[in-house]
Amino acid sequence: MESIARCFPSSTSALFFSPPHSHDADCALSVPPSLLSPPPKTQTQKHKQTCLQSSTHCVLAALKRAPSELASHQPKVFKVDDHLGVAVSGLVSDGRSLLRSMRSQCASHRFVYECGLAPGRLVRALADRAQVATQRSWKRPLGVGLLVAGWCEQSRKPTLHYLCPSGNAHSYRATAIGARAQAARTLLEREVEGYGAAGSADELVRSGLRALAATLAEGELDGRNATVAVVGEGTPFTVLEGEDLLPFLEAIAAEGTGAEGAGAGAGAAGEAPVEATEGGEGGGGGGDEPPSPPAPMDT
Repeated sequence: MESIARCFPSSTSALFFSPPHSHDADCALSVPPSLLSPPPKTQTQKHKQTCLQSSTHCVLAALKRAPSELASHQPKVFKVDDHLGVAVSGLVSDGRSLLRSMRSQCASHRFVYECGLAPGRLVRALADRAQVATQRSWKRPLGVGLLVAGWCEQSRKPTLHYLCPSGNAHSYRATAIGARAQAARTLLEREVEGYGAAGSADELVRSGLRALAATLAEGELDGRNATVAVVGEGTPFTVLEGEDLLPFLEAIAAEGTGAEGAGAGAGAAGEAPVEATEGGEGGGGGGDEPPSPPAPMDT
């Protein structure tokens, strides 16, 4: 310790006597991963995102959360470029850091080549960055998952990728991440066959909202807690919020009301013959034995 202190002025030697764990609560990455507390589960598992694509469009749907009734909802869908956007699930602060890097790379590529950066190439670069963070002792893994939706100008088709914190990147036709995402994935698996032939983005939006509603434990979807983004052929990345979602939400509510009415009608039609049979048995018109007289207590 003395040999190290002689290499520095006396005014800086006090830096070597800072107590351990003094920076654990700060936004510094110099703390070893073994000393850094993991993020709370409430910050990384309550965000729900759904994405699906057809042959011409790709849709992102996300559920926004508010820490309290007096706070505003936290955005989860962000625009990267005219042909590209992301939905984040996990630590939104890590997502904003990746978002700045994505916007910088897209702007540089468009300035040099006068065209948009291919989404798959951008995802691979982010995957390399995320994987390096798992190998360095002075870094920590990213605490955010990304759903990247875009339109590839080279292949002329929509693309959908999922980037997980470990650095793995996967391409999907439809998927969901976040809390209770299995319910959304089950619904998407039943409807995925129709996505390839669907040319309308409105049907994809309704499917995404239905899958998002399947993950709700309480409450209903409305224009405040839901966000939808659409990108595709001839459609730049557009975010729909608030009043823009009301027509789609009303259509979903009408579909649910119609399904309930049809089920109630089928149930009533099935119960009618049973009631008629019971009435025939009580009247005794078709029986060989006469009806027994009522008991005194019944009279």
